[in-house]
Amino acid sequence: MPTPTFEVLVADDDTDICNLLSEYFRTRGLSCKTHPDGRSAVRALAASGGHYHLVVTDIGMPGADGFEVLAASRAANPNGHTVMMTGMTLPDTETRAVLAGADTFLTKPFTLAQMDVVVAQAAERFASRPAI
Repeated sequence: MPTPTFEVLVADDDTDICNLLSEYFRTRGLSCKTHPDGRSAVRALAASGGHYHLVVTDIGMPGADGFEVLAASRAANPNGHTVMMTGMTLPDTETRAVLAGADTFLTKPFTLAQMDVVVAQAAERFASRPAI
């Protein structure tokens, strides 16, 4: 029986962020798909059968915002790890994200060391999931 792959979905309308994170995850041996807007990310999550273990989403995107991506992520895989990030923080943005179910909140610009912590947390959750 093949070993399940740890899969990542990144949703951000900033192509530089998508490219940076895609390269970051791939150099760590993780499968990564990027989406340039919230709507395509929501569609991908709905069709995924829950196979994304880590979802990293910008909050402010065209089509569907990060909160819609978060809801789709939770619906597709309640045990997945979801990161919400933004470059435009309002005082209650982080609180709203956490209350909506985000596991991690990052403010742009973030460091790759911060992403290392996120990956470690998500990998721990992935490894400890119950066998089916």
